[in-house]
Amino acid sequence: MIHVPDENLLIIGDTFIKNEMVWIDENAAVERWLQIFNQLLDDIKRFDNVVPGHGEIMTGKELKTQRDYIKCLWEGIKNLKAVK
Repeated sequence: MIHVPDENLLIIGDTFIKNEMVWIDENAAVERWLQIFNQLLDDIKRFDNVVPGHGEIMTGKELKTQRDYIKCLWEGIKNLKAVK
């Protein structure tokens, strides 16, 4: 990932795609992935445009919304596994 502060730009590659669910399989390190994005989104105070590896440019708010969605899904999966 590349942050260009003077342009309020974040380039994220294929980690997110606007309006699409990211691919998570049984080999994905979801905890680490969320940890990286949590730190990234907490440390960068402002970025207006986010450039993914594919698809449309998105806003910082859209990226945070997608991260929050994955986080919510992951928490639900962990809770279900704990009950099992």
